[in-house]
This record gives sequence, C-alpha cells and structure tokens, in this order.
Amino acid sequence: MKISQKVSLVSYQNPESGSEFKQLLEKFGEYFFDGEKVYINTEFKSLKNTADPYAEVANWYEVGENISKDLCKYKIGEFVIDLEIDQSSKFDLALGLYQGVWEYDQEMKNEWKLKVDGGFDKLTEQKLLTQTKGMYLCKNFVMLPNQFLPTDFSEIIRAEFANSIANIEVMNEGEMRENGLLACLSVNNGSKKQPQFITIQIHAKQKVTDNIVVVGKCLYDVGGLALKGAEGQREMYIDKGGAATALGMAKYFAEFPLEDKNLIFLLPAVRNEVSDTSYLNGEVITVGGSSQELKKNVEIGNTDAEGRLTLADAVVWGQVKYNAKEIVTIATLTGASLRSHGNAVGSIFCNRLGTKEKAENSFVKHSEQAEVFPFRVRYSDILVPDNGVAEMSNISNLGQVAGHHSAAEFVRKFITDDVDLTHVDMAGPVIDKKGVATGYGVRSLIGLLEG
Repeated sequence: MKISQKVSLVSYQNPESGSEFKQLLEKFGEYFFDGEKVYINTEFKSLKNTADPYAEVANWYEVGENISKDLCKYKIGEFVIDLEIDQSSKFDLALGLYQGVWEYDQEMKNEWKLKVDGGFDKLTEQKLLTQTKGMYLCKNFVMLPNQFLPTDFSEIIRAEFANSIANIEVMNEGEMRENGLLACLSVNNGSKKQPQFITIQIHAKQKVTDNIVVVGKCLYDVGGLALKGAEGQREMYIDKGGAATALGMAKYFAEFPLEDKNLIFLLPAVRNEVSDTSYLNGEVITVGGSSQELKKNVEIGNTDAEGRLTLADAVVWGQVKYNAKEIVTIATLTGASLRSHGNAVGSIFCNRLGTKEKAENSFVKHSEQAEVFPFRVRYSDILVPDNGVAEMSNISNLGQVAGHHSAAEFVRKFITDDVDLTHVDMAGPVIDKKGVATGYGVRSLIGLLEG
C-alpha cells in the first residue's frame, strides 16, 4: 500500500449490502483509510425520540481528532476535506484534525505538524488556526507539572501575549492584600511561594464600557491541612484547568475581539499547601474583601474546598474593579461533578433562563458534553454553619450531598442581583481517561461569548 503525504477525506454513502467495501467499513467503524483517501460516513443518523440534546448532533470535531490520531503514524502532511457537509461541521472537523496531532510542549511552542485544506475563506482559515493555537495553549498549560509556580504562570502569560492587543497586569502578594483579595491569600498561607493575581484585558473593537469578566481557577492544591493522598496530589496539575481554558479563550479573542464588549480574564494563582502557617479547618476568614457590600465572614469547614474561595474573591473584584454585569467562572471545582456525570461531562450553572439556554445551545453545537442547571437558591441554607460562628461555611452542612450544586451556590452568593453568572465545573472532562488534557470548554465558551 502506498501511503500518500497528502490525503483526501471523502464521503461514502449507502454502499451495497454485502459488498467488500461495506464489509471493510463495518470492520473499521466510522471511517476507513485505503492509503490515499479516508472514507467517512456522512450520513449521520440521529437518535429520535430521545431527550438527549446531543443525540441529534454529529460530532465532527471528535471524528477529525480520531482520524489524525489514528493516522499520524503514516506521517501525513496534509488533509484535504472533500466532504459534502456544512461549513460549521467542516470547521469542527478541521479543528479536530489539528488537535489530534497535538503533543505536550512545556515550552508552549507547538509547531504545525499538519496542514488542513478545508477550502475556507481567509477569515475562517484565520479563525481556525487561532482557535487551534488557543487550544494548544490551553492543553499545554493544563499539563505543566506541579512544580510550576504562580510566578512561572505570570511569565508564561506575559510571553504568550507579548505581541497581541491584550494587556497583562499582575498583582503581587502585597497588592492583593491592599485590594482585599484576602481569601486568595488565606488559601496560599501554607505556601512559601508568592501568589499572583493575573489579569488579561482585551478591549472591544468599539470604544465601550461594558465588560465581561471570565474567572479561571489557577491552583496547585494538596488539600491544605485536609491533606489529599499521594495520588490525589499528583493529579492536581489539573487544578489550573479553569485558567487554562480561560487562556485558550483569551488567545482567540486577542486576535478576534468582541465587537461591543471588553473581555477581562482574571486568574488568581495560588498554592494550597501545608506548613505551620496554613489556614485552618474551623478558621473564619474574610471572602470578597474588596467590597464592603459583598464581603462575608466564612468558616472553613474543609481546607480542601479552596477553589470556591479564590473564585469568590475574583468574582467580587470583577464587579468592584470592572463593574462587570456578565461573569463566567471556570474551574475544576468539585469531585461531586465528576462522580455525578463521569469523566466526559461537565456541570454548568446559570442564574438567568436566557443564559442557560444560550449555554446549552453552545455546548450542544460544539458537541462538548455538559449538564446545564439553574442555580438552586435552596442550597444557600446548607451553606450556613450550624454553630453560628460565621455567615457562611465553604462546605455544605449536609456532608457530601449535592457538592457541585452547593459549590456553585457558594460562588453565586458573591454577586449582586443584576449580574448574569455562568459557572462551569469541568472537574471531569478537563482530562481524558489517560490523564491527558482535552481542551474542554474552549470551543463552546468562545461560541457562547460570540453569541
């Protein structure tokens, strides 16, 4: 078999029953490679009479990713898409082809190993390549091993956006204290390493004052005094997954800013470690200290429920500093979400019906599995400590019940009533079953913000 450096992706439809070609396709699955062409079944058959919103969507991104992963051993240099599918599906297929050949690069310098010819116009081609770079950045950032520090993250981000329209600002520990980001500092108390509060600003095409704030959890977490086991600590490279997704989005929007809204990305980078200065189980701390109106005294029911504390601090800062009326929080926040939905599905919470519908539509459109919920205000009651020592606790007083719901509700308690909040808990799908970053959320959240 002669293997070509340039391979076409073509359709097959209704091969004759019993034919040799039909038998090959049935043997090899959704596509078959004969050395020169990849034959793909474009007759997607939706599952009717089902409540699953994903059942009627063909996941072209995953098809492309699988093809390039499977065929990379043949050192194919170019894929030519010659399929009769719509432009949106073709874009997803091309993006999947690029992502299938991604490999971790600590230096963040992934070079193109592949060219995809989708017959796109110049603007679409630019958006495809920019989104590819954003997802590469996201996945590389997730995979940085646990010794990487907040100061390393700020250096990486400065370098990544040095030649873009994005403006980078970094607060050190003293500046964080001056600005009331006290919960972030409490979480970092047990670490000798310097925390960083990183801001990426991307101005709209028009001169406007409306701001959307995106908060990405950026932690290394051993659990503090509620210490995780060795394997749990090892896996905590994923706990900067929310920040990684935010970075992937920022990379795209630095090239294609929104028309009429500024984007502010906030990354509170801290380390929840153990020492004689660690914050304590049972300690009462100030959360949301940058606002007299929104700040609360919070009892630490568990030092390993730290991510919601840093998110809350950042959410309040986004309202105080940037008067944000739209906020998106992204975090590998709870094991409860993973236990409830498994490795492939995220949990999304929205406090507006319109936003809930938009979020679900975007995640379905981009075939990123998610369960979309309203915030359950009834969970406010289970965040009140039984002993009355503080206004709130950082954990539910019902133990492990509805952990992802109560964590989301904790964050919601730190916004004003006129703020539109979308909260993404991606603890499951941030990595695949092998522990490799997936880039989950980047595509759908770009789609959500672009409308």
